[in-house]
Amino acid sequence: MKKRKGNGNQLLFMIGVFFLVFVIWNLTFLTGWIFHIDTGGDDSFFSVFQQLVYGRIMQVDTNWTASMFGISESIVFSILFGTYLYRQADIRGVYYFVRQPSRKGWLFKSSLHLFFISCLWGLLQVGVPYILASIYCRMPVSVRTFALFFLVFVSISVFNFFITYGVNLLSMKIGSVFSFIAVYVLLLLSFIVSSSIEHWYPAAYFLPTEITIVNWTEELKSLGDFWRLNRDTLISLSVLLIYCLAMIAAALLRVDRWDIGLKDRENV
Repeated sequence: MKKRKGNGNQLLFMIGVFFLVFVIWNLTFLTGWIFHIDTGGDDSFFSVFQQLVYGRIMQVDTNWTASMFGISESIVFSILFGTYLYRQADIRGVYYFVRQPSRKGWLFKSSLHLFFISCLWGLLQVGVPYILASIYCRMPVSVRTFALFFLVFVSISVFNFFITYGVNLLSMKIGSVFSFIAVYVLLLLSFIVSSSIEHWYPAAYFLPTEITIVNWTEELKSLGDFWRLNRDTLISLSVLLIYCLAMIAAALLRVDRWDIGLKDRENV
């Protein structure tokens, strides 16, 4: 009962943090909507949806600076769950590992759990803007708009897992602070490189931050056009999924050598 209550409190805390970040980041748009103030911007469904997902970014000198602010909610998620594996391994220690038949089994289940949490956060990150954009633009849910929602949701969820899992793995070696800085620098470099090349260049597919680019317009005539125009995004998503699977595989191969918990005494 206590465990369920603890999980429920964590879920409520996560939802509360999300809405706090969401309201702060979209304060301009939400204020204009509530008080009927013209805050500028395109009022099309895609524009509003995109703005609510990534925030209305004021004009800056470089695109990658704006893009880094645009994934602020993903960065917050990595901060909240960047020590998810570390807390289980080093803080719980023998009280946790004595119940585990193997480290590989623990790591695999924990990785799946973290991915599930990433999807929950991604659902908030994309679902709330989708609902608000539909209400604001008075646009009913359709196959085309739901396809957009699903693609952005999957992309954001995988991206959240990628950066958060990377922080978790590095935290086991260099600590949470330095691991977060390392991953953040990696994202910065990815944005800098992506701003200097075209999205459709083959090299762009290997940049994790390219996953945030979606090509969609309300004038599409068919769902087939949608998938055709988002081919690059689908390729980037496939590459990012390979990155995630490679990290999990590498971690499973090395987990028995990690100096965690009470070393190798957890199965005694």
